[in-house]
Amino acid sequence: MNDLNLTFVYLRSLVNHARRQYAREDGTPTISAANPVTLMFELRRRNPIKPHTSRIPKVRIGHVWARLRDHRANAGSDVERIAADWICFMLLTGTRLTESEPLKRKDVNLKTKTLRLRGDVVKNHHDLTLPLSTVLHDPDDALDYV
Repeated sequence: MNDLNLTFVYLRSLVNHARRQYAREDGTPTISAANPVTLMFELRRRNPIKPHTSRIPKVRIGHVWARLRDHRANAGSDVERIAADWICFMLLTGTRLTESEPLKRKDVNLKTKTLRLRGDVVKNHHDLTLPLSTVLHDPDDALDYV
């Protein structure tokens, strides 16, 4: 997403939040009857979004992994540790944020070493079962792969 589109996404979100925050008891907004950013996009098309074509250079992957492991080991809070683990999980599985966030314990089978992504969260809306890598199944062995 280019910077201009992202700016308008944030602006629309802020206006929607303000409209909800300061709405009357019956839910009608006091600030603006309609979000002006939404109205603007009805009149004008957004800038086209160009897909990313670059990747993390292979020579940097080990550095990123080591940095995440170090961040996890020296986390100042549970939130920081969980964030590092979450990013590692997404790197190892290739899942999107919206696919990995709603995972439940029942979606992970440690006996069969598989992970199930439910159809309601994946982009193509089909259940997907992925094998758990050794690093995901036994994180203590992860240091052997760095």
